[in-house]
Order: sequence, then structure tokens, then C-alpha cells
Amino acid sequence: ANEAGSALAGVVFGAYHFARPDGTSNDAVIEADHFVDVAQPEPGHLIPVLDIERTGDLSQAQLTQWILDWLGRVTERIGVRPMVYTSPHGWETRTGDTTAVADAGYTMLWVAHWGVASPTVPGGNWGGNGWTFWQYGNCGAIPGIDGCVDVDWYETGSFDPVTIPVPDDVPPSATFAL
Repeated sequence: ANEAGSALAGVVFGAYHFARPDGTSNDAVIEADHFVDVAQPEPGHLIPVLDIERTGDLSQAQLTQWILDWLGRVTERIGVRPMVYTSPHGWETRTGDTTAVADAGYTMLWVAHWGVASPTVPGGNWGGNGWTFWQYGNCGAIPGIDGCVDVDWYETGSFDPVTIPVPDDVPPSATFAL
């Protein structure tokens, strides 16, 4: 229903996974598989987002590995690299402000930093890439939606960089003459 409604409103659709990490063997892969099976990300949707707000009692190193395992599994399943959603303080507290995720090639960050003129970007300015989306508030007003909603900035006019691409399944052909 949300996907159909967003299409009617001309809004790009996407899904995010609210992580519930724990020490269960293979937990990140299990959660990633569940996310892909339920959300069914497809070409034209925004790339998937991993929302990190809990540690599940994992250490900073364990949680960082959990994040990398989840991101890796989703990448394997759908062929695009997801982005991470977190706050500067949350990233510091939960992962020790690691750059390992951005260093592994997950360069898109949705940073939640409310009530500031410019967000602090964790993980060494997300490995030098900065933020992709900035959630600047949690109680904005949007026409057509009742009540408070999260409000965000996106730095460019095109959603192409953050959209799952349509696969190129047309075989190449070429002709040449001697």
C-alpha cells in the first residue's frame, strides 16, 4: 500500500531495516535475508538502508562486523550496496566511530543530526564521502501527512545515485567490416 501510494504521489519508494543485532550465530545474514524477502527491493526503488540504533549487547567490534555482514549479504542478494542510517553520537557509542564500513565501500550515509545548521558526519566524514541524506529534524510538517514526521535533506536533484538501477540485460551486439 505504501509503495502504491508513493507512486501515485510521485515519491520515490524505498525500504529500511531497523537492525536488532544479537549474538546468535549468523544473525546478520538471517536479518538481511528476512529484509530482502519482505521488502523485495527492486529497480527504481531507493537503495536499501540499514538503521543502526541498537547494539544487541555486542561489543563495538562485534557490532561493526555484524553491520558489515548485513550489508554484504544484502549486496550479494540484490547487487547494490545499501546505505547506513545512524547519528553521530550513536555511531560513536555503538562502533567507536569506526571508518571500517565506509572503507569497505559502503559510502552512502543517511545521518540523523537534529537541530544543527550542519550535521556532524561520523566515521571520518564517512570515509571522506560526507553524508548522502541528512535527517535534520524529527517533527516536520508535510502536506498530506497528519502529525510530526522526520524531515530530511538530499544534496542533489537526481535520485539516480541512490536508486536501484534497471539491470542491463540486453546482450551487446556489434558489426564490423574488414
